[in-house]
Amino acid sequence: MALGCIYLLFDGKDGENAYPAFGPAKTFEFGWVSHIFLRNMLAAWFICGSWDWFLYFSPLKEKLHKYKLNQRYPPWRQFKHDAFYTTTATWMGSILECGMCHLWATGVLSTGPELTSSPSVFIYNVLFAVTMTHWRIPHFWAIHRGMHPWFKKDDKRGLPDVGRFLYKHVHALHHKSYNPTAFSGTNMHPVESFMYFCAALIAVPFGTHPAVFLGCVVDCAVGAWLGHDGFQWPGSGDYFHQLHHAHFECNYGAMHIPIDKWLGTYADKPIPQPAKKAK
Repeated sequence: MALGCIYLLFDGKDGENAYPAFGPAKTFEFGWVSHIFLRNMLAAWFICGSWDWFLYFSPLKEKLHKYKLNQRYPPWRQFKHDAFYTTTATWMGSILECGMCHLWATGVLSTGPELTSSPSVFIYNVLFAVTMTHWRIPHFWAIHRGMHPWFKKDDKRGLPDVGRFLYKHVHALHHKSYNPTAFSGTNMHPVESFMYFCAALIAVPFGTHPAVFLGCVVDCAVGAWLGHDGFQWPGSGDYFHQLHHAHFECNYGAMHIPIDKWLGTYADKPIPQPAKKAK
């Protein structure tokens, strides 16, 4: 998907329509900046909107209901709330991409050799791409855990509980999606969404191609959207993270990187289900 954004929607490294990182972004201009914003907005609304429609509103919704992790359906006001903040999160990801394109185009950062310049360059970048979810999840765990209370409320340590402050003023917004859908994935305060997408910066100091950075932005977005869809099948709802939405103080990372098990914040309690009405 990232390669398509660079080599199909733009003309790669050459010409006036080259990907902005390879020249056009030396100066901020409406043309290339609006292209990035529009591309990202359309992708976010198409992926989240179509997937939520299919799972929650399509003619198949009744047949799919048995696969829903939380048997309740979220209210319409949550869909509107989450769609709005996913839109602002997409803006933050776009701002980050535009800033990086400018730094690459002006030579402050190196774009690295072209992917096809040698087998070693290609393999080097592929290794970063295939291990992406493993090097970005520790970043997610760190910022996520940091935005939850660091101490118990009555724990007098003489230190400010920065996590409690960040939860109240930043991260609590995401937890308004108690029963998440695809749009809930990046339902984040702008401060949180910017930090979340900054995971893509991890590979930049290693001289990787811009496609690795962009691929990580895409992985952060799509992974969050599909991971919050709320269904075991045909969705890819993340039960591990759904427990975090249900219980708050657990499961800050991802199941395949067992940081929560190592640090004692893992939980596998079932999600509360609505009581069945007596017949």
